[in-house]
Amino acid sequence: DTVDLQLVQVHPAGLVHPDEPDSKIKFLAAEALRGVGGVLLDKNGKRFANELGRRDYVTGRMWKSEGPFRLVLNSKSSNEITWHCKHYMGRGLMKIYKT
Repeated sequence: DTVDLQLVQVHPAGLVHPDEPDSKIKFLAAEALRGVGGVLLDKNGKRFANELGRRDYVTGRMWKSEGPFRLVLNSKSSNEITWHCKHYMGRGLMKIYKT
């Protein structure tokens, strides 16, 4: 029997390798990516949630929106968590776009 499922937390931000979207291996995105100013965008490039909201709130907003979703950081935010960004870039999960 399963018990206390209402106490299970869903992690709203995961990273999928773009070359292997159906791979069974997925990566959790550190909460710090949202915490330093990362912006969540839906398939139309629109913000759909307060990124600093609780996990259940952000996950609920994702269910009401249409993916794929993107997590975007500006240079100031990415510089605050350089180690995480380098780690994800090294795995091919994050890219730098010059503007």
